Amino acid sequence: RFFRTRDRQRPWALRSKIIGINFGSVFCLLQNRQKRARTLRFALSLVADGHKGNIVGRKGVQNALEDSTKELSISLWDEPGNLTGALVDAYGSDSVKHSTCSHPHLRHLASNDFCNKHPCAPYLSSLYADCYKYIANKNAKLYFYWAVYLPWDFWTLLNNLYTAFCSIACQDWGCNSCMRADKCKKGKHGDEKSRCQCESIVTCNGVSPTLYQYGFIFNNAVELNRSKYQKTCNDFCKILSKVLKSDYFAKLFNACDEFLWIIRQPFIWLNVALWLLSLLYLIHIMVIRLDLLHIKSHLHSPSSHRIAAQSLLAAGRVNKLNRVFYLQP
Repeated sequence: RFFRTRDRQRPWALRSKIIGINFGSVFCLLQNRQKRARTLRFALSLVADGHKGNIVGRKGVQNALEDSTKELSISLWDEPGNLTGALVDAYGSDSVKHSTCSHPHLRHLASNDFCNKHPCAPYLSSLYADCYKYIANKNAKLYFYWAVYLPWDFWTLLNNLYTAFCSIACQDWGCNSCMRADKCKKGKHGDEKSRCQCESIVTCNGVSPTLYQYGFIFNNAVELNRSKYQKTCNDFCKILSKVLKSDYFAKLFNACDEFLWIIRQPFIWLNVALWLLSLLYLIHIMVIRLDLLHIKSHLHSPSSHRIAAQSLLAAGRVNKLNRVFYLQP
């Protein structure tokens, strides 16, 4: 109905109607090879109302995650707050203003005006923004499973995005302000010493296709392009590098590794015990006579089970091996 009557005479009205449609749900149906980018929406929603420490009266997804942790670990993991606290640090909670952030976290790349210590801006949003916009407490076990195994893949995705962003060549994308290539050099896009000369990250022609290649779009292009809060390619490159190198991700990796080690310990030690038992059994039958183990059902000669294991290796008694029928093919 967009193409009826008056709208044909008003192309700008038609364009505003089409652009105003939210296509996030449509992108969720696409078979994009970078569908891992939806982890961004999942991570931000998972810790949106998160708190560190023991908060009286706390409820919601974080409480459900900690309860599921005890159940999934068969009560082997008695400190669920350590893992959820690491998730809150690495991804960033939206429930409180951040004034004591030691390092930038994921929310610094997706929101603005919430941190007083580190620069933040609405740079990134997932193409699959409608995925995991709302998460239910009843699926806490599944969410916890994802939260433990996804951080490594998600960090790799962000690192690949950082590498591709630094490799943008503005000359190839036709950015007029960078055509001389004396400052914005190829392979150093976003570098502070060789910074991109485009007015903002939005006006740089190579940024949007690069983000789309990895499953991202601008979270708020209008805010990024405003003269007062204008963000450049150098600003994004700097904050993304700090997020990747922050101790928050390192602590999250350690917390996930520790959890996986603790829940796997019973199986690991059981496996080690069985292998040791098998090794002791083999050593036993190599040192002690076979008849002490009462293995006689497969012996065809009365004298074969009286042969010591050491004598089988003696060169002078090699002929006696002919009498041990069960060692012959």
